[in-house]
Amino acid sequence: MNAPRPVARAANAVVPAHATRPPRWRAPARSQLIIQGPPGHRQSQTITNLIADYVARGKRVLFLCEKRAAIDLVFFHRLRPQGLG
Repeated sequence: MNAPRPVARAANAVVPAHATRPPRWRAPARSQLIIQGPPGHRQSQTITNLIADYVARGKRVLFLCEKRAAIDLVFFHRLRPQGLG
C-alpha cells in the first residue's frame, strides 16, 4: 500500500475546500479512490468536489461509506443543492 497523498483540487469544484487540514487519499487500483480521515477534517467537501468533477467529465461514480450520515451529508447537503442529486 502506498503512503497517502493529499488530494489535488478538482477542476469542477462546487463547494469550498478546507486547505489547512486536507483529508488523505490513496488509489489502490486504477479505477478506485479511497478517502480517509478523522471526523472533522473536511472529507465531505473533498468527496463532493471529486464527485462533481467526475460527473462533469461524464464519468460514473459509486460513493460508499460506513455510516449513512456521511452519505446523507454529501448527497442531501452538498450535491443536491448544487443540482447534482
